[in-house]
Amino acid sequence: MSAAPENRSNGASASPRTVMLVEDETLLRKITGDTLRDAGYRVLEAIDGVEALEVLRQTDDVGLLITDIKMPRMDGYQLTRAALEIHPSLQVVLVSGYDPVPQQVLDAKVRIIPKPFDFDLLLILVRTILGPGEAVTGGAGR
Repeated sequence: MSAAPENRSNGASASPRTVMLVEDETLLRKITGDTLRDAGYRVLEAIDGVEALEVLRQTDDVGLLITDIKMPRMDGYQLTRAALEIHPSLQVVLVSGYDPVPQQVLDAKVRIIPKPFDFDLLLILVRTILGPGEAVTGGAGR
């Protein structure tokens, strides 16, 4: 797998409606990314926290980080702390089927959604955080 994160969008310009999606399970990352793009969000994808930080250091317009907690190289807790140092106004959704979230990462910017999750509920949460996605006209090129 390449070290570069997937950066596919539906053609919309970058905006605070950009989501950084971090998930080491390829199929879940693809389905979640496609769901968010279909709802009108620009999605940047990474397979782990190390890749995500590389992208976040080069991008000023990400409004939401959605990250798995259990990942190789850098877990979601470490990523959340480092990402908030880079972008203090970043909103975060932690996704996990495992651990309770440590108190030090809980604040108004961090929300938790358990795995497995309902994609409709994820979209409601994303809309609550970022507002509605941009209108998608025609077929989104994949």
